[in-house]
Amino acid sequence: MPRVERPDVAEIEFRTQGDEGPLLAIALMALHPPDTCRGLVRELEADHRVLTYDLRGTGGSNRVGPYDIETDAADLAAVVEQAGGDALLVALGDGSGPGRRGEARPDPHGGDFR
Repeated sequence: MPRVERPDVAEIEFRTQGDEGPLLAIALMALHPPDTCRGLVRELEADHRVLTYDLRGTGGSNRVGPYDIETDAADLAAVVEQAGGDALLVALGDGSGPGRRGEARPDPHGGDFR
């Protein structure tokens, strides 16, 4: 599995599925493994590249703190960057915290992602 090395020596494991279309990142709650969304990923991978990852301290990511929303947001941004750049975020439960703290970017269609 690919990993992103963070400046504090943490390594965040991630996976992408699907070969075509826009990148869609799924951020889950801290206690949910990526397989939680297996059915959703199967549906989306036909026309999207779907990114799932293991939060710091879970799954294949190593156990290096800190464990807080700001760090989670930075980890998510690094994983998205490594996977190809801009992504649409699908967040469940407390997985939405890192997405809300991510960099807001203008919508090319005139909206705002804040």
